[in-house]
Amino acid sequence: MNDEIKDQPAPIPNDSASVWDLVITDMKARDQVGRERYGTPLQAGNGRNHLVDAYQESLDKIVYLRAEIEERLKYGTLEEHRQRLIQSIDKQAELMHPEYGGCDGFRDGGCSQCANVVEELKRRFQLQAKELNEVEQILGKALSYPELYEALDIEKGMIACGPDYPNAKPTGTICVGDHVPATLAQEAANRIRSTEEEVAHLHGIGLPNRPKIVCFCGSTRFTAQMLILKWEREKKGEIVLSWNALPDSYFKGARTNAAEQEGVKEQIDELHKRKIDLADTVFVINIDGYVGESTRSEIDYAVAHGKPVFYLEAPWGGTTGKLHSDESVHYGAV
Repeated sequence: MNDEIKDQPAPIPNDSASVWDLVITDMKARDQVGRERYGTPLQAGNGRNHLVDAYQESLDKIVYLRAEIEERLKYGTLEEHRQRLIQSIDKQAELMHPEYGGCDGFRDGGCSQCANVVEELKRRFQLQAKELNEVEQILGKALSYPELYEALDIEKGMIACGPDYPNAKPTGTICVGDHVPATLAQEAANRIRSTEEEVAHLHGIGLPNRPKIVCFCGSTRFTAQMLILKWEREKKGEIVLSWNALPDSYFKGARTNAAEQEGVKEQIDELHKRKIDLADTVFVINIDGYVGESTRSEIDYAVAHGKPVFYLEAPWGGTTGKLHSDESVHYGAV
């Protein structure tokens, strides 16, 4: 058995702080963390199995204790670690001053060359730490982590991830918890991948055997022709998005523009542009060259958003003339 885990001698009184006081302070701080995280203090009857919680925490504690013992066996105390670091710098100094068999001057500033090396190492370390902290803050903010607030009315020095405390003031720092830049970057990558999958699912991009989607645009006066063209397209396996074809029985008297009559024209026009968003291409039914104001707006929207626009009839000549010169304009039922 290692000496570190044998029975220990009786304690020797000294001027160190009372461990009980330290533990009580830590317990208060831990209680505050729990309240911030769960929004409630630890209470009996809260729906959790406290024996399981305690057992799991005990397992973690044992593992942490054994890890610390192992770490000290391997690396020694902090003072021993500091001495090894000094020896490492001494070795570097010896390479720089072989004629002296080493150099102790860097410790008291007696050797400017060695001192400069140490200062440069410190500067690089501090710069790297600053850059890593900036990366953490940028990623934390992008991932919507909460801002760190200083809760002035709580125990001195206490901070909270959130503004839910009286007189809490923002610190301008994002609270990323135990994250480091690498774990934050991984979380960001996972969210990007998830978003791409959702977009692909919504738009059908990259899905095998997805039918082509075409959006019909045109005047409601061409509804009969639209229905025939829609049927022809769907027989070819395409998905057609179009305006509504209401039966005569829906109207009282002569047929009119239902959207205008019912005061929802603006809403329906916007909805049709969302259909254009979903479509791969736009097909304009412009019999005898007729293109109304709403249809022209839909064409402009499609072109502005990079959607290829096709026409039943050539959009130049007739009564409308050429609508625009964009290269995405095509003629024919493609």
